[in-house]
Amino acid sequence: MAGFIFLPPQNSTNALESALACGGIAPEGPFMESNAFKSMSTDKLWSLHEQMTSILARKIAEEKTKLEERLCRLENANSAIGPNRPRRAYPKVLPKYQNPNNTAETWSGRGRQPHWVRAQLTAGKKLEHFLIAQPSIERRHILKMARTSA
Repeated sequence: MAGFIFLPPQNSTNALESALACGGIAPEGPFMESNAFKSMSTDKLWSLHEQMTSILARKIAEEKTKLEERLCRLENANSAIGPNRPRRAYPKVLPKYQNPNNTAETWSGRGRQPHWVRAQLTAGKKLEHFLIAQPSIERRHILKMARTSA
C-alpha cells in the first residue's frame, strides 16, 4: 500500500481533495505506483503541486479558523471563572442584632462578630439579648421588599 499514491484525473480538484482526506494512500481507486511520477512531464507535476498546495492552504486556513474560535470560547469560559469577573450582587441583609448602648451599631448575624457583640458576650450576656424586636411576618415582608428593590 505504501507504494501507491493517488493520481487524480486532469482538472479534478474533488478527486485530489478526497485523496488528501484519506491520507493520499488507499487500497482501492485510481492509483498508480510512485515511480509513475518519473514518467510525468514537468508541467503536469507542477500543476499537481499547485493543486495540492492550494487545497492544503485552504484546509489549513479552515482548521486554523476552527481552532481560533474554539480558543476564543475557552478564553470566554475562563474569564467567567477567573479573578477578574464582576462580583455577584447579593440582596441586602437587614440587621438582626442591635447594640443596646449605641442603637446606631447593628449586626446582621453574618460574618465576624463586631467588637461590641464580643465585648457583651464576654461580659456574660447572651446573643438573644441583642435581637431587634420585630414580628416575624413583618420582618419577612421587609426582607422580601429589600430583595426586590435591590
